[in-house]
Amino acid sequence: MSKLFIVSTRIGSGKGGISTALIGYVNSIEMKKCQIKLVTSHETGIRLLPFFESCRVLYTECKKGDATWFHCGPWLSMLRKAILSVLAKSRGSRIYLHLHSPTLYNYLQSPFKRFFLKWLFTMADGLIVLTPWWREQVIQAFPLMEHKILVVPNPLDDGLKAMSFEPIKKNDTTNCKVRVLSMARLVKGKGFETVIDTFLHLPEHYTLTIAGDGPLMSHLTAQVHANGLQSRIKFVGWVDYDNKKALLRSHDVFCLPSKYDSFGMGFIEAMAAGLPVVALNFQAIPDVVPDGVAGKLVVDDHPETLCEAIKYCAEHQFILGKAGKEHVKGDFDAEYVSKKIIDFCNAGDKNEG
Repeated sequence: MSKLFIVSTRIGSGKGGISTALIGYVNSIEMKKCQIKLVTSHETGIRLLPFFESCRVLYTECKKGDATWFHCGPWLSMLRKAILSVLAKSRGSRIYLHLHSPTLYNYLQSPFKRFFLKWLFTMADGLIVLTPWWREQVIQAFPLMEHKILVVPNPLDDGLKAMSFEPIKKNDTTNCKVRVLSMARLVKGKGFETVIDTFLHLPEHYTLTIAGDGPLMSHLTAQVHANGLQSRIKFVGWVDYDNKKALLRSHDVFCLPSKYDSFGMGFIEAMAAGLPVVALNFQAIPDVVPDGVAGKLVVDDHPETLCEAIKYCAEHQFILGKAGKEHVKGDFDAEYVSKKIIDFCNAGDKNEG
C-alpha cells in the first residue's frame, strides 16, 4: 500500500461514533507508520464544499497501489461515499468500506437498498464491520461477500484508554448519592425517555445526568418537569472530547437502553472509566458489553427492569467496574485495531500482485 486515504466526517468535530473512533485510529503509532491523507467528506453544517473538495483530492491524488478507506454512516453518507468510491476506483485505488450506521440493518431488509448495497459492496475490495453480529447480518444478505469482511471494533484513543489504568473507586451506595450518566445524541431510539421514567422507581439518592444534544431536548426537558424530577435529573448539553473524561469520572453507573447503536462508543468509554453499563441485550451490544461481567444487559426496556439493573450495578460497582476496565484494555486498543486495518489493506497488494 503506497498511501492510505481516510475519507470521513471531520475527525473529532462530529457528534457521532465515527468522529470519536477515528481519533484513536489516526493517533495510533501503527497508523503513523503509514503515509496517510485525511479527506473530509463533510462536517457539521457544511456538506457540499467538503464533498466537492474530497472529489478533487481523490481524483487528482489517488493512484494504483493506494488504498482508500471510507467511513460510511446513514444513507446520505453512504451515497456520498459511493460517488467517491467510483472516483477513487477509477484512479486505480483499492476501496475499503467501513460500515458504522445502525440503519444498515434496515437497509439490508429493503429490496431497493439491498440492490444498491450489493453493487457498492461488489465494487469494494474489502468491507469492515464493527462486531461479529454485523458480520452475520451482511453474510445473510450477501453470502458471497464473506471472504472480504473484516471485523474490527472501534478503538479507544490513548487519552480515554488511560482511564482504564486508573484505580477503581469503591463507593458505599447504600445511602450516598448514586450518580447515573446517560450520554449520547438526544434522538429517537436511544432510550432517554425510558431512563427518565425509571427514576420514578429509584430511591431519592439516585440522580441522573443527561449529556448530549439533539432534537429531543425540549421533549425530554418537559418530561422531567412533568414528572417532578428536576431536582434529580440535570441536562448538561453536549460534552466535548476534552471534558468527557471528567464527566465520566464523576459518575457511578452508565445507562443507555439504546436500540439505535451499531456499536456504542459510550459503552466502552464508560467501561474505561470504571462505570458498570446498563444496556439492552439488543443486536450488536452483547458483542461490546459482556453481560454480568462489566454491567447488566436487560431483555426489555421497561422502567421496572432498568430500575433493578441500575440498582444491581450500583451495588456491585467495584467488581463490575474493575472488570470493565480490564475488558477495554485489550479488545479496543487503538494499536491492535489499527494494525488489523493496515494488514487488511496491505493484503490487497498481494492480491493485485
